[in-house]
Amino acid sequence: MSDSGKPRVAAVRGGDVDAAIREVFGYCDILSMIPRGARVSIKPNLTYPHYKPGVTTSPAVIESLVSPFCTSRISTSVS
Repeated sequence: MSDSGKPRVAAVRGGDVDAAIREVFGYCDILSMIPRGARVSIKPNLTYPHYKPGVTTSPAVIESLVSPFCTSRISTSVS
């Protein structure tokens, strides 16, 4: 949320998923909003037993989403 109480929206374009996610996390300052020791659950779209572009979440996206939480010692689960 911004200081005005309205949600922030960030869109980043580019081929480097990891850099894009870091940029969005930085813009939203998401890690500072989550208390230390909190648990975060990430729910990717896993409707097929293997990665299917346009249908399931890319493993690279999942890894890039989880990485900042791991380095900040926030407990993360992918379910």
